[in-house]
Formats: sequence, C-alpha cells, structure tokens
Amino acid sequence: MLTFNKPTFLGIDFGMSHIKAVELTLKNEHPYLLNYGEVLVDISDLQSGIGRVQTPDEKIQSLLVALLRKMAPKSEAVHVAMPGFSGLITLIELPQMSKTELESAVRFEAQRYIPSPLSEVVLSWDVVSSQTHSKPDVSGKASGNVEILLVAALHKEVEKYEKYVASSHLKMQMLELETFSLARSLVPESSGTVLIVDIGSRSTNLILVENGFIKINRNINAGGHEITTTLSEALNISWERADMVKCGDKDFLNNKESTIVFPSLELVVNESRRMLAAYAEKHQGAHVDHLIISGGTSKMQGIDAYFSKALELPVRVGDPWSRISYDERLRSAISKLGAAYSVAVGLALAGIESYERS
Repeated sequence: MLTFNKPTFLGIDFGMSHIKAVELTLKNEHPYLLNYGEVLVDISDLQSGIGRVQTPDEKIQSLLVALLRKMAPKSEAVHVAMPGFSGLITLIELPQMSKTELESAVRFEAQRYIPSPLSEVVLSWDVVSSQTHSKPDVSGKASGNVEILLVAALHKEVEKYEKYVASSHLKMQMLELETFSLARSLVPESSGTVLIVDIGSRSTNLILVENGFIKINRNINAGGHEITTTLSEALNISWERADMVKCGDKDFLNNKESTIVFPSLELVVNESRRMLAAYAEKHQGAHVDHLIISGGTSKMQGIDAYFSKALELPVRVGDPWSRISYDERLRSAISKLGAAYSVAVGLALAGIESYERS
C-alpha cells in the first residue's frame, strides 16, 4: 500500500475544452499513477450558482477548484501547461561564442521573431546542438554554429495561469507550453526523428522531435471541433451526437463507401507535408522515422491509416501511459483515456525528472 510520505507529482493541463490533471508517485523507482481527473470547460455558462455572472477566468478558476476538490491530490506543488498557441517556439542558428555573448545575441535575434516588445515577454532558450568546425577561424577561436531553441510567452499569459493556480492554493512549480509536455510523454529520448500530430479541440500542434529535442513546432487553427462539425452536417445529426459517433467503431476516413470530406484534416496533412519537406531540404539525407497521433481525436477509427497513406510514413497512436504503472483494475479506463491525457502525464513526469535530478 502507498504511504502518504512518498513524493507525489501533479500535472495540470489547461486545454481549450477540458482541464485535465494527473498525479504520479514513485513505486519501486518507477512512475505510478495515483490519481487523475478532468472537468469540461464551458464558458458559455458563466453563472456562478449564486446569481452572479462570472468572467471567463473566474469560471476556469472555479472549475479547477472543483476538480481538485474531487481529486484531493496529495501534492502541494503543481506543473502546469498552457496551449501551444499561447507562446512561440522557434529554432535559431548563431555562430559559436561565449555564454555571455550568446545571451546578448539571443535577445537581439529574438526581436526578429517576437512581434511584442521583449519587456512584455517571458523569454527562455536552450542550446540543442553545436557544430564546431575542425579548423579555428583567423582569430584562433573555434568556429562553427549552435542551434538555439527559443521559447517566448507574453507576461500577461503567464500571469493568467499563475492566478489560476493561486486560486487553488497550490504552488506552481513549473509552467511550460504543452508542446514540451507532449514530447516528454510520447517520445522517449534517443528514439530518432518523430513528428507528433496533436489534434486538440480547437487547434492542432505539429511537433518535430529529433533525438529528444524539439526542432520544429507549428500550430494550425483547426482541430477536433471542426471534425465533429463536419460529421454533424454530413450525417444531419446533432453536434453532441456527432462527437460520440466520431470516436465510435465506424471508419469515416478510409471506407470507400464514405463520401465525407474533412477539410480540417486535409489542412493538417498539407501543413505536415510542408513541414517535412522543409526539414528534409534543410537537413540533407535526414528523414522522419514515424508519426505519432495524439489528442482526443486520436480515438477516431482509422486515423492512423489515414495519415500513414497521406504522408507515406509509419503511424501509431500515442500512448502516454506506456511508462506509467497503475492498478490493474484501471486498465480498461486507462485504455479509454488513451492519448487525451498526454499533456497532463508529461507534466507529472516533469516533476519526477526534476525530483530525480535533485
């Protein structure tokens, strides 16, 4: 039986349609599921229950408090993710230089990519690769290039999530873009080059991961909501019914008898093609090993075969639970959750990684 003095790690994913949470602990030095839960985000109903109209932010705060009250997590600290479109992730290349020079150069270069003044932005960066030429330059210094992963988000966006967490009386241990959480839960390190296609409710996140490092990230303003709308209109059924049918047993994507066209999925496929072509052109001889489908729409029948045919790549549905142990009685429930909890699992795993480093 688990004891209360064991470290626990809580991850909260603030998605557009749901808030999801996962709490892990360590059992026999392996991540073990303690708790999970989710709550539907419906800001169309802003009544507080006591006759007062709430703001959207107040509604999200109250939903978070209700979710945590139901879960009763043991963790006091929390790792949090905000949607990928809330920030910017880009790869820049700079010449080899000292750490001090590099910091100044990154801030100068960042102004080319960030439309807002740097004073309004939370900026972070990390060296993801370094190539040193065999011969030094004329000054005698080592020459070559470094690849920098630049991450930025507006202060006001960061402060919004800090307020959400503060309302629940938890301590924010880390805030990151969901892009990193997805890569952490779905792509083990040294697993080659992988393209993650995370189809969320309102947007799709394309993430190219090379040997554990994010190299390209793009967000598309199309997601599961549009797919459900297409089904609703084609089958002449309610949106709610179509959302259930979407993840049912029928294959609408590969069945030759189906005449339904999904513009949102075609948009994702076309953008994926452009992304892969640009990667291959920049890195001669490089190739993507396989593609991972994630998000709630990953439950759609035949979606792996659809992307495999369109992009001519091996495709699998993501499994964020593959590295997590849990009570066998939960196997059926975890199977149904599937890749929809990828971000929340990735956040809880970040807590474990931080604990193990310390």
